[in-house]
Amino acid sequence: MSTATEWIIAVVAAVFLCTGHLCLGVWFGRNLGVRRTIGRARASIAAGAERFSAQRSRVAVLSDLSRSLSASCDDLGANVPPDISRDIKSLRQGLARLKHDLDASASLYRDLLDVVSSDAPRQTKKTPTEAGLAPAMPSGSMDARSPANAAKRRVSQVAADKNNPAPWQRQSGVAAEGELTGGGKRATPPDATEVAMVRAAVDRTDDARQRIVASEADDPGDGDPPPGKTWWGLTDEEIAAMRTDAATPANEGFSRRDVRYPYRVVQFAAPVYGAVFPAPEEFTPIECRDISRRGVSYFSRSEPDSEDLVITLGNRPDLRFQKVHVQSTRRTCLDGVEGVTVGCRFVARIVEGVYRWQEDQQRVVAGHTSELVENCLSAE
Repeated sequence: MSTATEWIIAVVAAVFLCTGHLCLGVWFGRNLGVRRTIGRARASIAAGAERFSAQRSRVAVLSDLSRSLSASCDDLGANVPPDISRDIKSLRQGLARLKHDLDASASLYRDLLDVVSSDAPRQTKKTPTEAGLAPAMPSGSMDARSPANAAKRRVSQVAADKNNPAPWQRQSGVAAEGELTGGGKRATPPDATEVAMVRAAVDRTDDARQRIVASEADDPGDGDPPPGKTWWGLTDEEIAAMRTDAATPANEGFSRRDVRYPYRVVQFAAPVYGAVFPAPEEFTPIECRDISRRGVSYFSRSEPDSEDLVITLGNRPDLRFQKVHVQSTRRTCLDGVEGVTVGCRFVARIVEGVYRWQEDQQRVVAGHTSELVENCLSAE
């Protein structure tokens, strides 16, 4: 081999060696910069989460103080001016909404921490595809569980939900995020994964629909009876009394369209705000009055803080947790105590394992599930 050829080979080898070192240097530099940026972002987000936790603790203390103030006003009864009672009720509702918003913000910070985390495995909720609620992605597509793709899907799904509101938002007139309705309630869009789980969980099967139709077949309805006949064989006075929601004796043992049974037991209830289920410490004792196949009523010292509740039914420790909707409230006096009788309609049953009764502590605690999300409703 000639000297010129050796020189050419040496030059080419030197060029390749320098290029390799340069590429490695650029790669290590970019990787180090990205890791430093992610570290700063994680530290900033963690600090924000701590601030939200501190604010939530302060709001919880204010909620306890407002609840004590409301109980004191109930003890005073008629001596408290109506405007003060309304202000106290508005304060309790505002603190409850603020607590719910802080919980949603803390959840968002946790999601951001999961997105920017690259060193440790991500601890996220299952996607609709993993939960079996959506079709699998075709082969050759990007990994649906990567942090970048998860963040992009979340942003696009929230934007789509704003343009196409969910059924419960259309029915109750909930405004978009950042807007206020006439009632002053702020709407927080739920997580896209939770929305998909909710829609799949509340989609009743054909068998469930047939059972509902069969149970409604004997319902006399609100229409007028056929000509020449009376409604269930009742007199005009009894019909008028029943239509004004007053319980009166009727033929064949009926006092109302639904038979109500006395249910004088102490149970527990907690308010539900949006798509977030209540924490175990939010359950408070209530005194139930009666129960039927469609709902239950209870006596309380104050009006409920929300239109939807989670209540317990059954005997301890084998309790059944039910989501109900408040239908009516009426001021009453029970054993010399002024309060409110709340009538509720059964909405859906909460699957077993979300909550459970702790016998030694005599209170409701969380079950074996890691998070309380809306997909814990079972189709009855």
